[in-house]
Amino acid sequence: MAPAVLPAQNENAAPISIFEYLTRREGDTLCLQLDLQALLAKRRTNEYGKAVLTDAGGRHFPVEVRCYGKFRRMKSEMPPVKLKFSKKKLLAAQLDTLNEVKLVLPFTNDEKGVEALLGEYICYRMYERLTPLSYRARLVNLRLCDNHGNTERLTYALLLEHEEELLARLRAQTVDRWNIPAALLHQDQTALMIRFQYLIGNTDWDISSQRNVVLLQQDGTEGIVPAPYDFDFAGMVGAIYASPNSDTGLKSIQDRCLMSYGTGDEALRRAALTIKAAEQDLYSLCKSKWLPRKASARMTAYLKSYFREGKPACSIDPIKGK
Repeated sequence: MAPAVLPAQNENAAPISIFEYLTRREGDTLCLQLDLQALLAKRRTNEYGKAVLTDAGGRHFPVEVRCYGKFRRMKSEMPPVKLKFSKKKLLAAQLDTLNEVKLVLPFTNDEKGVEALLGEYICYRMYERLTPLSYRARLVNLRLCDNHGNTERLTYALLLEHEEELLARLRAQTVDRWNIPAALLHQDQTALMIRFQYLIGNTDWDISSQRNVVLLQQDGTEGIVPAPYDFDFAGMVGAIYASPNSDTGLKSIQDRCLMSYGTGDEALRRAALTIKAAEQDLYSLCKSKWLPRKASARMTAYLKSYFREGKPACSIDPIKGK
């Protein structure tokens, strides 16, 4: 097996991470060779197994792999996994030592599962368009190969930036505090996240319990920033297994509810203006070449329904109650 030796980089440039290296081109094909049976048998554990990831140029990286997450970990045909690279081998390949990435595959190995994954990808890219204080997600084609030769499939997958890399990139630390007072949050960033979750019709998040939200404190700044992830329950995504947050009273994920979390009206108004200014860019993301035509049309229509409406029909404050 050939070692991972990368092309020489500018000696004055900072080394890129393995996440950035593997996602330089959208839709590149990667191959993950592993004992799939062993991985699925250990989906309830955090035990790592051995695997090999091959990049689009044919370079091999030995990795450790394990399942992670909650709902999708237990329910999906192929659970999300963490890939851990050898720091020593990353250094030898002239890469940064940030050595973990996350990999998400379709919930079901069929058209609906793939469409939902692509929809979630578009949501990640939308939020990244609105603010750099966001997780990065990149689309790859993944060839999943079982060591026993029983399974080989090619599918879309998401490579997600690991929290460690997010913190390093933003020069931030996590804030591990439940029931955090709204007064400690960065009002404009919190309002933007709230408005974005409303835009895509996602109620599967909570700041107080840090469900699908990580709280960040950037060096030398005031105000704690919520950075969201996992958008698969959003109405814009339309996953077949998704359901709305019971606290909202919604009956369908296609309906929206603004969950304000003590954020002031003025900050929410500024966030709405930020999203409005990006309207055409958001439509362009919905027209991604990776999306099937029907899925693109559905997501575009859902986006347009946000820009057409007036005052939200549903609005709750998880701190104060409805």
